[in-house]
Amino acid sequence: MKPVVIELSGHSLSHSELLTEAFSRSTISLSKNSWSLCTAGDRLYSIARTFLLLENDTPTLFCQLNDKDELAKSALEFLRNELGNSRGLCAFLTSGSTGIPKLVVHRIESLRKSSRKITQRFPEIVGKRLHHLFPENYMAGILNSTVVPLLTNGSIVIDHKFDFRSSFTLFDRANQFESEYAWLSPSMLSAITSQARRRTNNLLPWAVILSATGPLTRSVRDQANAAMRIPIYNTFGTTESLFISAEVDPGMDVSCGFPLEGVKPFIESSISGQTLLGSGPLAIKSDTNAQYIFEGFKDFSGGFKFREVPSHPMNQILTGDLCAISEIGIQIVGRTDDIVVLGGLNISLSKIEGVARQFKDVVDACASAPFGGSISDLFLYFETAPNVNFLETDFQAYLTSELGFESTPRRLVQMSLPKTPNGKVDRVKLRTGVNLK
Repeated sequence: MKPVVIELSGHSLSHSELLTEAFSRSTISLSKNSWSLCTAGDRLYSIARTFLLLENDTPTLFCQLNDKDELAKSALEFLRNELGNSRGLCAFLTSGSTGIPKLVVHRIESLRKSSRKITQRFPEIVGKRLHHLFPENYMAGILNSTVVPLLTNGSIVIDHKFDFRSSFTLFDRANQFESEYAWLSPSMLSAITSQARRRTNNLLPWAVILSATGPLTRSVRDQANAAMRIPIYNTFGTTESLFISAEVDPGMDVSCGFPLEGVKPFIESSISGQTLLGSGPLAIKSDTNAQYIFEGFKDFSGGFKFREVPSHPMNQILTGDLCAISEIGIQIVGRTDDIVVLGGLNISLSKIEGVARQFKDVVDACASAPFGGSISDLFLYFETAPNVNFLETDFQAYLTSELGFESTPRRLVQMSLPKTPNGKVDRVKLRTGVNLK
């Protein structure tokens, strides 16, 4: 790799300056031979840690937790004991939207291969200036907003973490930094589009926008194209299989695009009795599939342990997505579990319902949202005990404290929930009765 420049707060850092600056802020062990934790926090440190990973094949665990978190410490200890000082491996700890933690272990060479595959599809990003907007160590952002530019002799502009407020000044900062492209989630793209509509000049200097953590809907992309006149491409990948597919033409119908080199997608014949015409569970065979997958479980003391998930035959990994494969590529239509993807976020409906039922006087709850919608589409229908003084503001505050703001339903509907003969919420009747699409 050739030296890359990191731009921070108006000044540039070479690789050596990056390492000196980043590690002067950190107390985390930097041993090249033992597993190290690359934790959420300082993005400068995250990029420096990733650079060392790629340069020296240093075994590294990426996660959104800090080094004092019990789950992160348990995962690190497990990797050291199970895999030893395995140079050339890296791992991602995902808390899992369902609350079940998972360790996904890749060869570092898989990161390099996946980077090469995506730049073959999008050669216009090679060696260019990336505008880094993802939160620190955002799992979906490690590969596309750190590894790709590091491996293509590009540069990284570290800007404010993206939120709705920072979108107000993004256009001015992008022009000031002369950044050339960015990776955005659909919700980020929507926020930027709303700002573009307010401006009559001085639009973003970017030559291309790549969407990740989808699914990107056609309406969101059409509105963004009209407001910014920038080519917007959709991409698709998972923690287990990294980049899987990407579009080849920004004018095509929005899909997850066509498979990248060496990636073979196929549909499993059946799962859990579910049937969707022309679609089914998506499995991937690829040379960038995870080497190991470990799932977390609670032991008798209530702490988390990890155990290996048996490998799928022929190195085929189930993505958890329901999709159709056609002449327009891979089209995601849902999930095999209760996860819905809203604005790029994975939301577990059963987790929301479980949390809601624990609130005083809530006797039952049903969460609902359309796959691929926005966070504003997330509803929670709930039923309370009769003749109680129920304060919805307290319920909303409780949900936010337990689920976090991003996963908390924006619309609460108190009602008598329809039930099936066996006493469960009749979701079909509920959906029909409230005319929710």
